[in-house]
Amino acid sequence: MGKNQQHKMRQAGRGGGGGGDGEEPGTGPDDGMVDAGFHSPAWHAARLAALQPTVQRMSWEDFKKQQEEEKQKLIKEAADEDALTPG
Repeated sequence: MGKNQQHKMRQAGRGGGGGGDGEEPGTGPDDGMVDAGFHSPAWHAARLAALQPTVQRMSWEDFKKQQEEEKQKLIKEAADEDALTPG
């Protein structure tokens, strides 16, 4: 397939491009016919299920709270260390 034919197919797939090459109306990608994609609907469902996170992530508020607690802990440790060192 030449470059021009590939370009025309991509344009037709997007629903755009020139016209007048003798195609019948209603034979485009959104003509209501069954999608003949490469993967089956079962494959797509399995792929989406695999992409879903299986571990529960903490919320933004919990993350900020954890960061603040760690910061306070480091500040306290630094203060305790300063108090122990003679100076």
